[in-house]
Amino acid sequence: MTTQVRGERILGVLTHGDRLRLTLTTHEQVGTLVAGIVRRLTSAI
Repeated sequence: MTTQVRGERILGVLTHGDRLRLTLTTHEQVGTLVAGIVRRLTSAI
């Protein structure tokens, strides 16, 4: 799903088979977004 709004990012998070799955959809470069997500998830454990 996308509205094609400038800067829009859609992040889906789910578990499947006892594993965490992340799906990111965007029309722009993601840069350090993934590293930021990993950092936040790691610090929450």
